[in-house]
Amino acid sequence: MWGYCEMNHTCRDVHIFIGGLERGGTQRNCVNIANMLFSNGHSVEITTVRNVDNDGYKDDLCHGVLLRTLNRESTIHSIIPLIKVISKINKDTTILIMNYELLPFIVLVSKCLRKKSRIVVRNMNYISKSMASKNRGIFTIVQKYLMLLTFPLTDVVVHQCNAMKKDFHSYCLFQPKHSTVIKNVVNFPKKNLPATIAQNPYLLLVGRLVEQKNIRLAIDILKALHNKSYELNLIVIGEGDLLSDLQDYADRLGLLQYIKFLGRKNNVNEYYFSAHATILTSNYEGFPNVLIESMSCGTPVVAHNCKSGPEELIVNGENGFLVGFQNILEFVDAIIKIKNIDRSSISSTITAFLPANVYKDYSKIL
Repeated sequence: MWGYCEMNHTCRDVHIFIGGLERGGTQRNCVNIANMLFSNGHSVEITTVRNVDNDGYKDDLCHGVLLRTLNRESTIHSIIPLIKVISKINKDTTILIMNYELLPFIVLVSKCLRKKSRIVVRNMNYISKSMASKNRGIFTIVQKYLMLLTFPLTDVVVHQCNAMKKDFHSYCLFQPKHSTVIKNVVNFPKKNLPATIAQNPYLLLVGRLVEQKNIRLAIDILKALHNKSYELNLIVIGEGDLLSDLQDYADRLGLLQYIKFLGRKNNVNEYYFSAHATILTSNYEGFPNVLIESMSCGTPVVAHNCKSGPEELIVNGENGFLVGFQNILEFVDAIIKIKNIDRSSISSTITAFLPANVYKDYSKIL
């Protein structure tokens, strides 16, 4: 249920702009924020650049949240439709941007049209590492500097954790008018699901099959566990271009029979509930939603101290373990110790992420 807070007396309309609603952390957070705001009395509309198909989060939106798709392949192809959408936004509507590529276009169009709308930007990733990982094409470089130049024209930049805020202020030469930290929203499952996934004990990794997620490290960790005669399986939920490379790597280590790459799944909570632990091996994150989703299901986590988020979330011995960055031996020891954690109290460590608590912070900036 999303009705958890007294209605904000201002109840400004909110228009959210995002690339798409396919399955991913930013997209999940977008839907959670939209539902939270709508259930607290705000009129909410979402505009996406890409087409929204049935495999994404569209069906998770509250009835009453308006969804508009521009059905374009990229941001550059959506400029004219974006102008038309922005021109119809009234001055009492807050614009919430949840896409780096859209940021300069929406801000500059709004200023050219002399819109008085409040502009809020959600910082989606550890910006210094995210920008460094992008290709060096002319369009990307121009887009990067346009983004950096338009931050001062926004009213508020919202960061998902303190480390992201610190990184942002170190990386961006020009600062926004205001910058704050507001936690991601997690909607706790209504009740514990039975352990319906018929598997031997397994570790769970949820994430795209891309370099950032460093899933090879997870395979190395599994190998080290097996070398200690601790034979867990590994289930990986997510899609990406590295699938065949990861399968080949697992095969070379003699682990392919112990690893299942399941692709996209709509019933991820069932896998969280049944897992021995959820692991995070990413080179960097913005804020790892998968950790709070796992904890909300009562399943402990093991993550290394990557930038950013795990350090601010994990309480060692209570909801999981934080280990040294890319330290396989510490990962192995923590995974073995997971059995000592009381799962019945894990969800109580993340109540700050409940919608009622997060909304209090959003109501101050809308």
